[in-house]
Amino acid sequence: MMFSCFRLSFQGFGDTTQSHQDINLNPVLSLFYGLVLVQAVLSFFEFAHSYPSLDLTGINAHYKFTGSRDKQLELYYVHVRTLCRGGDIRKIINMTLISFAVESLGSDERDLHSAGIKILHSLIHTQLHDYSREQALSRIQNSPDVIEHLFKVITRTRIEDRPERARATLIIAKLAGNLCVSGFPYAMHSLRSLLETSDEDAIVTEESNNIDVNLVLKGLEILQQLACNTCNFTAISNADEIMLKITKFTRYNPAMTAIDFEKARNSLQLLSRLAGNIGKQGAMIRQVISNNVFLLSKIREILLQDPTNDQQLEGLQSLAVKIIESFALDSKAGTCKTITGILTLLLDIFSESLPPVSDLGLNAGKALGKLTMESRTHCDVILNTEGNLQTLRNMLFNEEQHTDYRVTVANILKNLVAYGETTNIVRDFAVTNLKMVVNRANETQGADLEAYLSLVVELSKLKPATNFNIAVVFADCPTFVGKLIETVAEANIADDRCPGIRRLAVEQAIWMMRHDDDLRCKQHFVGMQALRRVPLLSCQDGAADDPRLALDQWQWLHRHGGSDLSIPTPKTRTLDQWGQWQRCHS
Repeated sequence: MMFSCFRLSFQGFGDTTQSHQDINLNPVLSLFYGLVLVQAVLSFFEFAHSYPSLDLTGINAHYKFTGSRDKQLELYYVHVRTLCRGGDIRKIINMTLISFAVESLGSDERDLHSAGIKILHSLIHTQLHDYSREQALSRIQNSPDVIEHLFKVITRTRIEDRPERARATLIIAKLAGNLCVSGFPYAMHSLRSLLETSDEDAIVTEESNNIDVNLVLKGLEILQQLACNTCNFTAISNADEIMLKITKFTRYNPAMTAIDFEKARNSLQLLSRLAGNIGKQGAMIRQVISNNVFLLSKIREILLQDPTNDQQLEGLQSLAVKIIESFALDSKAGTCKTITGILTLLLDIFSESLPPVSDLGLNAGKALGKLTMESRTHCDVILNTEGNLQTLRNMLFNEEQHTDYRVTVANILKNLVAYGETTNIVRDFAVTNLKMVVNRANETQGADLEAYLSLVVELSKLKPATNFNIAVVFADCPTFVGKLIETVAEANIADDRCPGIRRLAVEQAIWMMRHDDDLRCKQHFVGMQALRRVPLLSCQDGAADDPRLALDQWQWLHRHGGSDLSIPTPKTRTLDQWGQWQRCHS
Protein backbone atom coordinates (compact mmCIF):
# COMPACT_ATOMS: atom_id res chain seq x y z
CA MET A 1 0.00 0.00 0.00
CA MET A 2 2.82 2.42 0.88
CA PHE A 3 4.75 1.44 -2.22
CA SER A 4 1.67 2.09 -4.36
CA CYS A 5 1.28 5.58 -2.89
CA PHE A 6 4.98 6.30 -3.41
CA ARG A 7 4.83 5.06 -6.99
CA LEU A 8 1.74 7.08 -7.83
CA SER A 9 3.35 10.27 -6.48
CA PHE A 10 5.89 10.26 -9.33
CA GLN A 11 4.04 10.50 -12.61
CA GLY A 12 6.47 12.62 -14.69
CA PHE A 13 3.83 14.35 -16.80
CA GLY A 14 5.32 16.61 -19.58
CA ASP A 15 8.78 14.99 -19.41
CA THR A 16 9.88 14.90 -23.10
CA THR A 17 13.08 13.07 -22.33
CA GLN A 18 11.26 9.81 -21.63
CA SER A 19 11.28 7.09 -24.17
CA HIS A 20 8.17 6.11 -26.01
CA GLN A 21 8.14 2.81 -24.11
CA ASP A 22 8.12 4.54 -20.71
CA ILE A 23 5.48 6.98 -21.84
CA ASN A 24 3.18 4.10 -22.82
CA LEU A 25 3.93 2.02 -19.65
CA ASN A 26 3.32 4.73 -17.05
CA PRO A 27 -0.53 4.83 -17.35
CA VAL A 28 -0.73 1.06 -17.04
CA LEU A 29 1.41 1.02 -13.91
CA SER A 30 -0.55 3.90 -12.42
CA LEU A 31 -3.79 2.02 -13.00
CA PHE A 32 -2.37 -1.14 -11.39
CA TYR A 33 -1.07 0.60 -8.28
CA GLY A 34 -4.29 2.57 -7.98
CA LEU A 35 -6.34 -0.63 -7.93
CA VAL A 36 -4.06 -2.07 -5.26
CA LEU A 37 -4.60 1.00 -3.13
CA VAL A 38 -8.38 0.84 -3.60
CA GLN A 39 -8.43 -2.86 -2.64
CA ALA A 40 -6.49 -2.11 0.54
CA VAL A 41 -8.96 0.61 1.51
CA LEU A 42 -11.95 -1.69 0.84
CA SER A 43 -10.39 -4.49 2.92
CA PHE A 44 -9.94 -2.12 5.82
CA PHE A 45 -13.58 -1.04 5.74
CA GLU A 46 -14.73 -4.67 5.41
CA PHE A 47 -12.77 -5.67 8.51
CA ALA A 48 -14.10 -2.73 10.47
CA HIS A 49 -17.67 -3.51 9.46
CA SER A 50 -17.44 -7.22 10.28
CA TYR A 51 -15.82 -6.78 13.72
CA PRO A 52 -17.74 -9.08 16.13
CA SER A 53 -18.63 -6.51 18.77
CA LEU A 54 -20.99 -4.81 16.33
CA ASP A 55 -23.34 -7.81 16.31
CA LEU A 56 -23.13 -8.93 19.93
CA THR A 57 -25.99 -6.77 21.17
CA GLY A 58 -28.45 -8.50 18.85
CA ILE A 59 -27.24 -11.96 19.87
CA ASN A 60 -27.51 -11.09 23.55
CA ALA A 61 -31.07 -9.90 22.99
CA HIS A 62 -31.98 -13.01 20.96
CA TYR A 63 -30.77 -15.53 23.56
CA LYS A 64 -31.90 -13.38 26.50
CA PHE A 65 -28.43 -13.51 28.02
CA THR A 66 -28.15 -11.58 31.26
CA GLY A 67 -25.01 -9.63 31.96
CA SER A 68 -22.06 -9.24 29.64
CA ARG A 69 -21.44 -12.11 27.23
CA ASP A 70 -19.27 -10.12 24.80
CA LYS A 71 -16.07 -12.04 25.45
CA GLN A 72 -17.31 -15.54 24.67
CA LEU A 73 -19.42 -14.39 21.73
CA GLU A 74 -16.45 -12.48 20.32
CA LEU A 75 -14.40 -15.66 20.49
CA TYR A 76 -17.21 -17.51 18.75
CA TYR A 77 -17.33 -15.01 15.87
CA VAL A 78 -13.56 -14.99 15.53
CA HIS A 79 -13.62 -18.76 15.26
CA VAL A 80 -16.40 -18.72 12.67
CA ARG A 81 -14.59 -16.07 10.62
CA THR A 82 -11.47 -18.21 10.67
CA LEU A 83 -13.48 -21.10 9.29
CA CYS A 84 -14.98 -18.86 6.62
CA ARG A 85 -11.55 -17.79 5.47
CA GLY A 86 -10.50 -21.41 5.37
CA GLY A 87 -13.26 -22.11 2.87
CA ASP A 88 -14.59 -25.35 4.45
CA ILE A 89 -18.34 -25.01 3.91
CA ARG A 90 -19.21 -28.16 5.91
CA LYS A 91 -17.46 -26.88 9.03
CA ILE A 92 -19.09 -23.47 8.65
CA ILE A 93 -22.60 -24.96 8.48
CA ASN A 94 -22.07 -27.21 11.51
CA MET A 95 -20.36 -24.56 13.66
CA THR A 96 -23.30 -23.54 15.86
CA LEU A 97 -22.93 -21.82 19.20
CA ILE A 98 -23.40 -25.18 20.96
CA SER A 99 -20.78 -26.87 18.76
CA PHE A 100 -18.32 -24.08 19.47
CA ALA A 101 -18.90 -24.41 23.23
CA VAL A 102 -18.43 -28.19 23.14
CA GLU A 103 -15.22 -27.96 21.10
CA SER A 104 -13.87 -25.19 23.32
CA LEU A 105 -13.96 -27.45 26.39
CA GLY A 106 -11.05 -29.42 24.99
CA SER A 107 -8.96 -26.33 24.24
CA ASP A 108 -5.73 -25.58 26.10
CA GLU A 109 -6.46 -21.85 25.93
CA ARG A 110 -8.05 -20.68 29.16
CA ASP A 111 -10.22 -18.06 27.46
CA LEU A 112 -11.72 -20.57 25.04
CA HIS A 113 -12.21 -23.16 27.77
CA SER A 114 -13.94 -20.67 30.05
CA ALA A 115 -16.10 -19.39 27.18
CA GLY A 116 -17.30 -22.92 26.38
CA ILE A 117 -18.46 -23.59 29.94
CA LYS A 118 -20.15 -20.19 30.18
CA ILE A 119 -22.05 -20.69 26.93
CA LEU A 120 -23.26 -24.18 27.89
CA HIS A 121 -24.32 -22.98 31.33
CA SER A 122 -26.21 -20.03 29.84
CA LEU A 123 -28.02 -22.18 27.25
CA ILE A 124 -28.95 -24.96 29.69
CA HIS A 125 -30.29 -22.61 32.36
CA THR A 126 -32.18 -20.25 30.06
CA GLN A 127 -35.87 -19.99 30.88
CA LEU A 128 -37.04 -18.50 27.58
CA HIS A 129 -35.63 -20.77 24.86
CA ASP A 130 -36.67 -24.37 25.48
CA TYR A 131 -35.36 -25.46 22.09
CA SER A 132 -31.87 -24.13 22.77
CA ARG A 133 -31.85 -25.76 26.20
CA GLU A 134 -32.95 -29.14 24.87
CA GLN A 135 -30.43 -28.99 22.03
CA ALA A 136 -27.60 -28.21 24.45
CA LEU A 137 -28.60 -31.00 26.86
CA SER A 138 -28.93 -33.50 24.03
CA ARG A 139 -25.51 -32.59 22.64
CA ILE A 140 -23.82 -33.00 26.02
CA GLN A 141 -25.60 -36.28 26.79
CA ASN A 142 -24.36 -37.71 23.50
CA SER A 143 -20.78 -36.58 24.17
CA PRO A 144 -19.15 -38.74 26.89
CA ASP A 145 -15.89 -36.82 26.52
CA VAL A 146 -17.66 -33.58 27.39
CA ILE A 147 -19.26 -35.11 30.49
CA GLU A 148 -15.93 -36.54 31.62
CA HIS A 149 -14.31 -33.14 31.10
CA LEU A 150 -17.02 -31.47 33.21
CA PHE A 151 -16.35 -33.95 36.02
CA LYS A 152 -12.65 -33.06 35.80
CA VAL A 153 -13.48 -29.36 36.07
CA ILE A 154 -15.46 -30.08 39.26
CA THR A 155 -12.36 -31.60 40.87
CA ARG A 156 -10.44 -28.31 40.54
CA THR A 157 -10.28 -26.57 43.88
CA ARG A 158 -8.19 -23.48 43.13
CA ILE A 159 -9.73 -20.11 43.91
CA GLU A 160 -9.52 -18.90 40.31
CA ASP A 161 -11.37 -22.04 39.15
CA ARG A 162 -14.36 -21.61 41.46
CA PRO A 163 -16.68 -19.92 38.91
CA GLU A 164 -15.99 -22.60 36.28
CA ARG A 165 -16.38 -25.31 38.90
CA ALA A 166 -19.76 -23.92 39.93
CA ARG A 167 -20.96 -23.77 36.29
CA ALA A 168 -19.79 -27.33 35.61
CA THR A 169 -21.61 -28.50 38.75
CA LEU A 170 -24.84 -26.84 37.64
CA ILE A 171 -24.54 -28.46 34.20
CA ILE A 172 -23.99 -31.94 35.68
CA ALA A 173 -26.95 -31.38 38.01
CA LYS A 174 -29.16 -31.00 34.93
CA LEU A 175 -27.83 -34.24 33.43
CA ALA A 176 -27.52 -36.44 36.54
CA GLY A 177 -30.94 -38.07 36.24
CA ASN A 178 -29.89 -39.82 33.01
CA LEU A 179 -26.25 -40.60 33.81
CA CYS A 180 -24.65 -43.94 34.57
CA VAL A 181 -21.47 -43.00 36.42
CA SER A 182 -19.76 -46.35 35.86
CA GLY A 183 -18.59 -45.02 32.49
CA PHE A 184 -16.90 -41.94 33.96
CA PRO A 185 -13.83 -42.59 36.14
CA TYR A 186 -13.79 -39.06 37.58
CA ALA A 187 -17.49 -39.01 38.52
CA MET A 188 -17.40 -40.23 42.12
CA HIS A 189 -14.11 -38.44 42.78
CA SER A 190 -15.63 -35.14 41.66
CA LEU A 191 -18.76 -35.65 43.80
CA ARG A 192 -16.59 -36.45 46.79
CA SER A 193 -14.68 -33.20 46.22
CA LEU A 194 -17.98 -31.30 46.26
CA LEU A 195 -19.01 -32.84 49.59
CA GLU A 196 -15.59 -32.10 51.06
CA THR A 197 -15.75 -28.41 50.16
CA SER A 198 -15.43 -26.19 53.21
CA ASP A 199 -18.27 -23.89 54.24
CA GLU A 200 -16.22 -20.83 53.23
CA ASP A 201 -15.59 -22.12 49.70
CA ALA A 202 -18.92 -23.89 49.16
CA ILE A 203 -20.93 -20.77 48.29
CA VAL A 204 -20.16 -19.31 44.86
CA THR A 205 -21.96 -16.09 43.89
CA GLU A 206 -21.77 -14.03 40.70
CA GLU A 207 -24.54 -11.47 40.44
CA SER A 208 -23.57 -10.51 36.89
CA ASN A 209 -24.04 -14.11 35.72
CA ASN A 210 -26.93 -15.14 37.99
CA ILE A 211 -24.86 -17.75 39.84
CA ASP A 212 -25.63 -18.43 43.50
CA VAL A 213 -24.91 -22.03 44.43
CA ASN A 214 -23.81 -24.04 47.44
CA LEU A 215 -21.52 -26.73 46.08
CA VAL A 216 -22.11 -29.18 48.94
CA LEU A 217 -25.90 -29.04 48.62
CA LYS A 218 -25.65 -29.28 44.85
CA GLY A 219 -23.43 -32.36 45.23
CA LEU A 220 -26.06 -34.03 47.42
CA GLU A 221 -28.70 -33.11 44.85
CA ILE A 222 -26.65 -34.77 42.10
CA LEU A 223 -26.32 -37.93 44.22
CA GLN A 224 -30.09 -38.01 44.74
CA GLN A 225 -30.66 -37.86 41.00
CA LEU A 226 -28.05 -40.55 40.38
CA ALA A 227 -29.85 -42.73 42.94
CA CYS A 228 -32.89 -42.81 40.64
CA ASN A 229 -30.92 -45.13 38.34
CA THR A 230 -30.15 -48.60 39.69
CA CYS A 231 -26.93 -48.83 37.68
CA ASN A 232 -25.41 -46.24 40.04
CA PHE A 233 -26.12 -48.10 43.29
CA THR A 234 -22.88 -50.07 43.28
CA ALA A 235 -20.77 -47.00 42.60
CA ILE A 236 -22.43 -45.01 45.39
CA SER A 237 -22.34 -47.80 47.97
CA ASN A 238 -18.68 -48.54 47.21
CA ALA A 239 -17.67 -44.89 47.60
CA ASP A 240 -16.66 -45.08 51.26
CA GLU A 241 -15.64 -41.42 51.45
CA ILE A 242 -19.05 -40.31 50.17
CA MET A 243 -20.89 -42.54 52.66
CA LEU A 244 -18.72 -41.11 55.45
CA LYS A 245 -19.65 -37.55 54.47
CA ILE A 246 -23.35 -38.48 54.30
CA THR A 247 -23.07 -40.01 57.77
CA LYS A 248 -21.44 -36.81 59.01
CA PHE A 249 -24.21 -34.65 57.56
CA THR A 250 -26.97 -36.83 59.09
CA ARG A 251 -27.58 -35.17 62.44
CA TYR A 252 -29.84 -32.76 64.26
CA ASN A 253 -29.08 -29.98 66.69
CA PRO A 254 -31.52 -27.21 67.62
CA ALA A 255 -28.68 -24.71 67.16
CA MET A 256 -27.64 -25.94 63.71
CA THR A 257 -27.59 -23.45 60.83
CA ALA A 258 -29.97 -23.50 57.89
CA ILE A 259 -27.21 -24.88 55.66
CA ASP A 260 -26.49 -27.72 58.10
CA PHE A 261 -30.19 -28.54 58.25
CA GLU A 262 -30.36 -28.71 54.45
CA LYS A 263 -27.35 -31.03 54.46
CA ALA A 264 -29.08 -33.32 56.96
CA ARG A 265 -32.37 -33.28 55.05
CA ASN A 266 -30.74 -33.97 51.68
CA SER A 267 -28.63 -36.76 53.19
CA LEU A 268 -31.71 -38.46 54.67
CA GLN A 269 -33.56 -38.07 51.37
CA LEU A 270 -30.66 -39.73 49.57
CA LEU A 271 -30.53 -42.60 52.06
CA SER A 272 -34.29 -43.16 51.91
CA ARG A 273 -34.18 -43.24 48.12
CA LEU A 274 -31.33 -45.73 48.13
CA ALA A 275 -32.75 -47.97 50.86
CA GLY A 276 -36.25 -48.04 49.39
CA ASN A 277 -35.28 -49.84 46.19
CA ILE A 278 -36.10 -53.48 45.60
CA GLY A 279 -33.98 -56.23 44.11
CA LYS A 280 -30.37 -57.19 44.73
CA GLN A 281 -29.11 -53.62 44.44
CA GLY A 282 -31.55 -52.39 47.07
CA ALA A 283 -30.67 -55.29 49.37
CA MET A 284 -26.99 -54.44 49.00
CA ILE A 285 -27.59 -50.81 49.96
CA ARG A 286 -29.66 -51.81 52.99
CA GLN A 287 -26.89 -54.16 54.08
CA VAL A 288 -24.37 -51.31 53.81
CA ILE A 289 -26.63 -49.07 55.91
CA SER A 290 -27.27 -51.76 58.53
CA ASN A 291 -23.51 -52.29 58.90
CA ASN A 292 -22.99 -48.56 59.48
CA VAL A 293 -23.67 -48.49 63.21
CA PHE A 294 -22.66 -44.84 63.47
CA LEU A 295 -25.24 -43.82 60.86
CA LEU A 296 -28.02 -45.82 62.51
CA SER A 297 -27.17 -44.33 65.89
CA LYS A 298 -27.54 -40.85 64.40
CA ILE A 299 -30.92 -41.81 62.94
CA ARG A 300 -31.91 -43.08 66.37
CA GLU A 301 -30.86 -39.77 67.94
CA ILE A 302 -33.05 -37.89 65.46
CA LEU A 303 -36.04 -40.08 66.37
CA LEU A 304 -35.43 -39.46 70.07
CA GLN A 305 -35.93 -35.69 69.68
CA ASP A 306 -39.23 -34.06 70.63
CA PRO A 307 -40.81 -32.68 67.42
CA THR A 308 -43.37 -30.52 69.22
CA ASN A 309 -43.72 -27.17 67.42
CA ASP A 310 -40.72 -27.99 65.22
CA GLN A 311 -41.78 -28.76 61.67
CA GLN A 312 -38.20 -29.02 60.46
CA LEU A 313 -37.41 -31.76 62.97
CA GLU A 314 -40.65 -33.54 62.13
CA GLY A 315 -39.58 -33.56 58.48
CA LEU A 316 -36.24 -35.14 59.40
CA GLN A 317 -37.97 -37.74 61.56
CA SER A 318 -40.36 -38.63 58.74
CA LEU A 319 -37.39 -39.31 56.47
CA ALA A 320 -35.72 -41.35 59.22
CA VAL A 321 -38.90 -43.42 59.63
CA LYS A 322 -38.96 -44.01 55.89
CA ILE A 323 -35.39 -45.34 55.99
CA ILE A 324 -36.21 -47.75 58.83
CA GLU A 325 -39.40 -48.82 57.06
CA SER A 326 -37.39 -49.88 54.01
CA PHE A 327 -35.78 -52.68 56.05
CA ALA A 328 -39.12 -54.49 55.88
CA LEU A 329 -38.08 -55.35 52.30
CA ASP A 330 -35.09 -57.35 53.51
CA SER A 331 -35.43 -59.61 56.54
CA LYS A 332 -31.67 -60.24 56.84
CA ALA A 333 -30.64 -56.58 56.99
CA GLY A 334 -33.53 -55.75 59.32
CA THR A 335 -32.49 -58.15 62.07
CA CYS A 336 -29.45 -56.20 63.27
CA LYS A 337 -29.62 -55.03 66.89
CA THR A 338 -29.70 -51.34 66.02
CA ILE A 339 -32.74 -51.76 63.77
CA THR A 340 -34.60 -53.87 66.32
CA GLY A 341 -33.76 -51.30 68.99
CA ILE A 342 -35.48 -48.60 66.94
CA LEU A 343 -38.78 -50.54 66.85
CA THR A 344 -39.71 -49.40 70.34
CA LEU A 345 -38.98 -45.81 69.31
CA LEU A 346 -41.39 -46.17 66.40
CA LEU A 347 -44.06 -47.47 68.76
CA ASP A 348 -43.46 -44.54 71.13
CA ILE A 349 -43.80 -42.03 68.29
CA PHE A 350 -46.96 -43.79 67.12
CA SER A 351 -48.56 -44.00 70.56
CA GLU A 352 -47.74 -40.42 71.52
CA SER A 353 -49.49 -39.01 68.45
CA LEU A 354 -52.71 -37.37 69.53
CA PRO A 355 -55.75 -36.36 67.49
CA PRO A 356 -55.92 -34.79 64.99
CA VAL A 357 -53.95 -37.16 62.84
CA SER A 358 -50.18 -36.69 62.88
CA ASP A 359 -48.48 -37.70 59.65
CA LEU A 360 -45.30 -38.58 61.51
CA GLY A 361 -47.10 -40.79 64.04
CA LEU A 362 -49.20 -42.53 61.41
CA ASN A 363 -46.14 -43.15 59.22
CA ALA A 364 -44.32 -44.59 62.23
CA GLY A 365 -47.24 -46.95 62.88
CA LYS A 366 -47.41 -48.08 59.26
CA ALA A 367 -43.65 -48.66 59.26
CA LEU A 368 -44.01 -50.76 62.41
CA GLY A 369 -46.78 -52.75 60.76
CA LYS A 370 -44.57 -53.55 57.77
CA LEU A 371 -41.57 -54.42 59.93
CA THR A 372 -43.58 -56.87 62.06
CA MET A 373 -45.08 -58.66 59.07
CA GLU A 374 -43.61 -62.18 58.75
CA SER A 375 -40.77 -61.26 61.09
CA ARG A 376 -40.66 -63.21 64.32
CA THR A 377 -37.59 -61.29 65.46
CA HIS A 378 -39.32 -57.92 65.24
CA CYS A 379 -42.55 -59.24 66.75
CA ASP A 380 -40.71 -60.72 69.71
CA VAL A 381 -38.93 -57.40 70.34
CA ILE A 382 -42.30 -55.68 70.69
CA LEU A 383 -43.86 -58.48 72.72
CA ASN A 384 -40.96 -58.78 75.14
CA THR A 385 -41.00 -55.08 76.02
CA GLU A 386 -43.27 -54.56 79.00
CA GLY A 387 -46.29 -52.39 78.39
CA ASN A 388 -46.27 -52.47 74.58
CA LEU A 389 -49.31 -54.74 74.21
CA GLN A 390 -51.28 -52.66 76.69
CA THR A 391 -50.35 -49.48 74.80
CA LEU A 392 -51.55 -50.97 71.52
CA ARG A 393 -54.76 -52.20 73.17
CA ASN A 394 -55.55 -48.75 74.51
CA MET A 395 -55.04 -47.23 71.08
CA LEU A 396 -57.23 -49.88 69.44
CA PHE A 397 -60.22 -49.11 71.65
CA ASN A 398 -59.69 -45.34 71.80
CA GLU A 399 -62.74 -43.76 70.19
CA GLU A 400 -60.96 -40.42 69.80
CA GLN A 401 -58.35 -41.87 67.48
CA HIS A 402 -58.77 -41.56 63.74
CA THR A 403 -59.86 -44.62 61.76
CA ASP A 404 -56.44 -44.85 60.11
CA TYR A 405 -54.87 -45.15 63.55
CA ARG A 406 -57.16 -47.98 64.65
CA VAL A 407 -56.61 -49.83 61.38
CA THR A 408 -52.84 -49.49 61.77
CA VAL A 409 -52.98 -50.69 65.39
CA ALA A 410 -55.08 -53.69 64.38
CA ASN A 411 -52.56 -54.60 61.68
CA ILE A 412 -49.69 -54.44 64.18
CA LEU A 413 -51.56 -56.59 66.70
CA LYS A 414 -52.52 -59.05 63.98
CA ASN A 415 -48.85 -59.42 63.01
CA LEU A 416 -47.77 -59.85 66.63
CA VAL A 417 -50.31 -62.62 67.16
CA ALA A 418 -49.67 -64.32 63.81
CA TYR A 419 -45.87 -64.18 63.61
CA GLY A 420 -44.66 -63.64 67.17
CA GLU A 421 -43.78 -66.38 69.61
CA THR A 422 -46.90 -67.77 71.25
CA THR A 423 -46.19 -66.95 74.88
CA ASN A 424 -48.40 -66.61 77.91
CA ILE A 425 -48.45 -62.86 77.29
CA VAL A 426 -50.04 -63.35 73.88
CA ARG A 427 -52.48 -65.98 75.16
CA ASP A 428 -53.56 -63.74 78.02
CA PHE A 429 -54.05 -60.89 75.57
CA ALA A 430 -56.27 -63.10 73.40
CA VAL A 431 -58.34 -64.28 76.37
CA THR A 432 -58.93 -60.80 77.79
CA ASN A 433 -59.53 -58.88 74.56
CA LEU A 434 -61.25 -61.21 72.09
CA LYS A 435 -64.70 -60.41 73.49
CA MET A 436 -64.09 -56.67 73.08
CA VAL A 437 -62.77 -57.12 69.55
CA VAL A 438 -65.81 -59.18 68.54
CA ASN A 439 -68.10 -56.53 70.02
CA ARG A 440 -66.36 -53.81 68.02
CA ALA A 441 -66.64 -55.90 64.87
CA ASN A 442 -70.40 -56.09 65.45
CA GLU A 443 -70.65 -52.31 65.76
CA THR A 444 -68.44 -51.02 62.94
CA GLN A 445 -68.36 -50.82 59.17
CA GLY A 446 -65.83 -50.27 56.41
CA ALA A 447 -62.14 -50.06 57.25
CA ASP A 448 -62.75 -50.47 60.99
CA LEU A 449 -64.68 -53.68 60.37
CA GLU A 450 -61.92 -55.03 58.15
CA ALA A 451 -59.30 -54.26 60.80
CA TYR A 452 -61.27 -55.86 63.64
CA LEU A 453 -62.14 -58.93 61.53
CA SER A 454 -58.49 -59.47 60.65
CA LEU A 455 -57.65 -59.42 64.35
CA VAL A 456 -60.56 -61.75 65.21
CA VAL A 457 -59.33 -64.26 62.62
CA GLU A 458 -55.83 -64.38 64.15
CA LEU A 459 -57.09 -64.45 67.74
CA SER A 460 -59.46 -67.30 66.83
CA LYS A 461 -56.55 -69.39 65.58
CA LEU A 462 -54.71 -68.76 68.82
CA LYS A 463 -57.52 -69.58 71.24
CA PRO A 464 -59.22 -72.94 71.79
CA ALA A 465 -62.70 -73.15 70.34
CA THR A 466 -64.27 -73.39 73.78
CA ASN A 467 -62.75 -70.08 74.87
CA PHE A 468 -63.83 -68.48 71.61
CA ASN A 469 -67.34 -69.80 72.22
CA ILE A 470 -67.44 -68.06 75.60
CA ALA A 471 -66.40 -64.77 74.00
CA VAL A 472 -68.95 -65.07 71.20
CA VAL A 473 -71.74 -65.98 73.60
CA PHE A 474 -71.05 -62.83 75.60
CA ALA A 475 -70.95 -60.88 72.35
CA ASP A 476 -74.22 -62.43 71.15
CA CYS A 477 -73.40 -65.22 68.69
CA PRO A 478 -76.34 -64.64 66.31
CA THR A 479 -75.38 -61.00 66.03
CA PHE A 480 -71.78 -61.85 65.14
CA VAL A 481 -72.84 -64.53 62.67
CA GLY A 482 -75.30 -62.10 61.15
CA LYS A 483 -72.49 -59.57 60.79
CA LEU A 484 -70.40 -62.11 58.89
CA ILE A 485 -73.32 -62.98 56.63
CA GLU A 486 -74.10 -59.32 56.00
CA THR A 487 -70.45 -58.68 55.15
CA VAL A 488 -70.35 -61.56 52.67
CA ALA A 489 -73.63 -60.50 51.08
CA GLU A 490 -73.14 -56.75 50.83
CA ALA A 491 -69.40 -56.02 50.69
CA ASN A 492 -68.37 -54.64 47.34
CA ILE A 493 -65.35 -56.65 46.23
CA ALA A 494 -64.41 -53.91 43.76
CA ASP A 495 -63.98 -51.39 46.58
CA ASP A 496 -60.21 -51.01 47.00
CA ARG A 497 -60.67 -49.24 50.34
CA CYS A 498 -61.54 -52.57 52.02
CA PRO A 499 -60.24 -55.19 49.57
CA GLY A 500 -60.02 -58.11 52.02
CA ILE A 501 -63.19 -57.70 54.05
CA ARG A 502 -65.16 -60.49 52.27
CA ARG A 503 -62.23 -62.89 52.44
CA LEU A 504 -61.85 -62.30 56.17
CA ALA A 505 -65.57 -62.84 56.80
CA VAL A 506 -65.63 -66.10 54.84
CA GLU A 507 -62.40 -67.30 56.49
CA GLN A 508 -63.85 -66.64 59.94
CA ALA A 509 -67.10 -68.39 59.02
CA ILE A 510 -65.23 -71.48 57.84
CA TRP A 511 -63.17 -71.59 61.03
CA MET A 512 -66.34 -71.44 63.10
CA MET A 513 -68.01 -74.19 61.05
CA ARG A 514 -65.00 -76.47 61.39
CA HIS A 515 -65.14 -76.13 65.16
CA ASP A 516 -68.90 -76.45 65.36
CA ASP A 517 -68.70 -79.38 67.77
CA ASP A 518 -67.62 -76.86 70.39
CA LEU A 519 -69.16 -73.65 69.06
CA ARG A 520 -72.65 -74.92 68.07
CA CYS A 521 -73.11 -72.04 65.65
CA LYS A 522 -73.90 -73.94 62.43
CA GLN A 523 -77.59 -73.46 63.09
CA HIS A 524 -77.19 -69.69 62.86
CA PHE A 525 -75.56 -69.90 59.44
CA VAL A 526 -78.04 -72.48 58.14
CA GLY A 527 -81.03 -70.69 59.57
CA MET A 528 -80.21 -67.41 57.90
CA GLN A 529 -79.65 -69.12 54.50
CA ALA A 530 -77.38 -66.37 53.29
CA LEU A 531 -74.13 -68.14 52.54
CA ARG A 532 -75.68 -69.45 49.33
CA ARG A 533 -74.63 -66.15 47.77
CA VAL A 534 -70.91 -66.80 48.25
CA PRO A 535 -70.26 -68.39 44.81
CA LEU A 536 -72.67 -66.05 43.05
CA LEU A 537 -71.09 -62.90 44.48
CA SER A 538 -67.59 -64.20 43.86
CA CYS A 539 -68.05 -64.34 40.12
CA GLN A 540 -69.38 -60.80 39.81
CA ASP A 541 -66.03 -59.11 40.08
CA GLY A 542 -62.93 -61.33 40.07
CA ALA A 543 -60.45 -58.51 40.51
CA ALA A 544 -60.37 -58.62 44.30
CA ASP A 545 -61.27 -62.26 45.19
CA ASP A 546 -60.38 -65.52 43.46
CA PRO A 547 -63.60 -67.34 42.36
CA ARG A 548 -61.83 -70.69 42.71
CA LEU A 549 -61.14 -69.93 46.37
CA ALA A 550 -64.80 -69.06 46.88
CA LEU A 551 -65.80 -72.35 45.18
CA ASP A 552 -63.57 -74.35 47.52
CA GLN A 553 -65.12 -72.54 50.46
CA TRP A 554 -68.61 -73.23 49.15
CA GLN A 555 -67.88 -76.93 48.67
CA TRP A 556 -66.62 -77.21 52.24
CA LEU A 557 -69.72 -75.46 53.55
CA HIS A 558 -71.86 -77.77 51.43
CA ARG A 559 -70.23 -80.85 52.96
CA HIS A 560 -70.68 -79.56 56.52
CA GLY A 561 -73.77 -77.41 56.29
CA GLY A 562 -76.53 -79.90 55.52
CA SER A 563 -79.13 -79.94 52.80
CA ASP A 564 -80.06 -76.31 53.31
CA LEU A 565 -76.69 -75.26 51.84
CA SER A 566 -77.06 -77.28 48.65
CA ILE A 567 -75.53 -76.20 45.36
CA PRO A 568 -78.18 -74.40 43.28
CA THR A 569 -79.98 -76.48 40.68
CA PRO A 570 -82.36 -75.50 37.88
CA LYS A 571 -85.24 -76.50 40.15
CA THR A 572 -84.20 -74.26 43.04
CA ARG A 573 -82.70 -71.32 41.15
CA THR A 574 -83.69 -69.30 38.15
CA LEU A 575 -82.05 -70.07 34.83
CA ASP A 576 -80.01 -66.86 35.00
CA GLN A 577 -78.62 -67.74 38.41
CA TRP A 578 -77.80 -71.28 37.27
CA GLY A 579 -75.95 -69.95 34.21
CA GLN A 580 -74.05 -67.49 36.36
CA TRP A 581 -73.04 -70.26 38.77
CA GLN A 582 -71.87 -72.46 35.87
CA ARG A 583 -69.79 -69.63 34.36
CA CYS A 584 -68.18 -68.99 37.70
CA HIS A 585 -67.22 -72.63 38.32
CA SER A 586 -66.57 -73.91 34.80
